[in-house]
Amino acid sequence: TIIDKHGPRLPGSAEEKAREIIDEALKTAETKKRESMLEVKEESIRAKNELDKEIKEYSNEHNIFILKDSSIFLKRIIDGSDAPFIYEKTGTFIDTFMIDEFQDTSDLQWENFRPLIENSLSNGKDNIIVGDVKQSIYRFRDANWKLLHNLEQEFKGRSQVISLDTNYRSEKNIVAFNNVFFGTLLKLDNFKEAYKTANEQKSAKPDTSGYIHLEYIEEEKNENKKNILEKILAYIHICREKGFKIGHIAILVRKNRQGSEIAAFLLENMKIDFNNKLA
Repeated sequence: TIIDKHGPRLPGSAEEKAREIIDEALKTAETKKRESMLEVKEESIRAKNELDKEIKEYSNEHNIFILKDSSIFLKRIIDGSDAPFIYEKTGTFIDTFMIDEFQDTSDLQWENFRPLIENSLSNGKDNIIVGDVKQSIYRFRDANWKLLHNLEQEFKGRSQVISLDTNYRSEKNIVAFNNVFFGTLLKLDNFKEAYKTANEQKSAKPDTSGYIHLEYIEEEKNENKKNILEKILAYIHICREKGFKIGHIAILVRKNRQGSEIAAFLLENMKIDFNNKLA
């Protein structure tokens, strides 16, 4: 070890060796961290598989099935059959269909519905399918927005597309913001196909009310988590000062954990009268 005015230090070769050791230690720590995370993930998958197995056994024993399996059950019954066979099985007949929120339909669900709609159209009946690609948020349920996107082509010559251009629900500034937002997304390659049929909306509200404030948070680290919670609280106070009641304020989060943390923080730092939901 060499001692000089800068304090103790190692000779050149020794210092390089020390750096190698430190780098190797850091790499080892990072590897162990990844392995630990992988073990947790694998354990979660094992637990899920075990739970699925228990649910399946219980369902078979009690002759029931859970809602998420209904599409698979119907597919087994239908399995390429035509509409008359399906109606014979169900003991009922429907000649007109209206499907709402179609952007959240999965391929499997559409395979079950398509023969019924085909049969209805062949009998000269009208059907209505309503959807908005911009609202497609249920990909985790296997929703396929392309189904809505391709409907006109799928029923070419037998369909009419009506685009609604007036928003009767949202305030004028909200509608204006959405127009700018989705207009910007159309310039990005990842969104061009999805939103190429998205049309600008106009608000039915006469005044220029409505407010949006965006604040980008790069990463949710422990050191800035409290800062985020305090900002949420500050915005709630601003809303209350503007006349909004607690019962009219909603906080949306991506993960349940985030919702729990926000709720705990607000309970600790706000005086809320729970006997009056709109206090």
